[in-house]
Amino acid sequence: MKKMLLVLLHFFFVLLKSGLSMEQALFHRQVAKYLPNSVIATTFAESELECSVSCTRRKGCLSVNYKVKGLDQGLCELNNQKISKEVAVSNADFVYLGARGLKDEISKPNSCRELLDDHRHLHNGIYDIQPKNSSQKYPVYCHMTEIPGCGAGGWTLVMKTNGNLMTFTYDSVYWKNKESYAVEDGLAGLTEKESKLASYWITPFKKICLGMTANGETKWMTLDYEASSLYNLIADESHRRTTAGRTAWKSLIAGSSLQPYCNKEGFGISYGVKLRLGYLANNQNSCSQSDSCIGFGISYDACYIKPNITCGNIAQCSHTDNGKKLTAAFGYILVH
Repeated sequence: MKKMLLVLLHFFFVLLKSGLSMEQALFHRQVAKYLPNSVIATTFAESELECSVSCTRRKGCLSVNYKVKGLDQGLCELNNQKISKEVAVSNADFVYLGARGLKDEISKPNSCRELLDDHRHLHNGIYDIQPKNSSQKYPVYCHMTEIPGCGAGGWTLVMKTNGNLMTFTYDSVYWKNKESYAVEDGLAGLTEKESKLASYWITPFKKICLGMTANGETKWMTLDYEASSLYNLIADESHRRTTAGRTAWKSLIAGSSLQPYCNKEGFGISYGVKLRLGYLANNQNSCSQSDSCIGFGISYDACYIKPNITCGNIAQCSHTDNGKKLTAAFGYILVH
């Protein structure tokens, strides 16, 4: 009796602290049951009650799977569906709790950043995103932890490109269309396998995080740029200026090299050397017939060479600030 009273007191304390009504806090409990394929967020909780309260405070949450024993005890999975006999799975390590009194509307987050803003303890991984004005959801890889050089988590992965391959050269159709490429490799996260996800043409953003891995070292930088999607900035090949600066672009690859003049950066650069996104330099004030660059979606035809490098740093001819370079990199593009 005393233990029951303590539990009830704890319940009302948490309820009062959370600002929830009694109707919102009531959950139907099923022991040794688990609801699969419905998780929209994960966290850890000290009790079933704390896990349930997390659900009531999470937009779109209708139930939880709470792990009561075993590895990762205390795991709290927030679901956007309720359990039924057809989908229920028996699992002695879990307790299922379904919210009563909550509408069965499923409200999807619009971005990885929105997910993280709603719940600060999410891990890097795959989440379902549903953009505004869309009836469809799609899976994305969300990088929820800080990226050095880009900042706090909540980044949505858009593309991964191998500079030694021609998949994402300047003239590739993947820059121009709304078709994904190697989705499973994209959902695997920041691995060195090429991919283009639906976030390329669907996800709006205010910041872009760019990364390059060269010679075993990964470097990052950010661009402050707002757009409805990366597709809308790149597909039409129009030049759109960015303002990160020469030093920031060079920081993507240790020991990179550029010529001293021209110094044009942004989307859709085309002066003999072409880049979908990057930085262009020359040994003359004019940008025509430029010979050095750092960026993504490169097509290089200058100084009597045509290297098959589509992401990285190319610096040829004269007056380079760190010698001649032909450095292919593995590139990452994420948005925030």
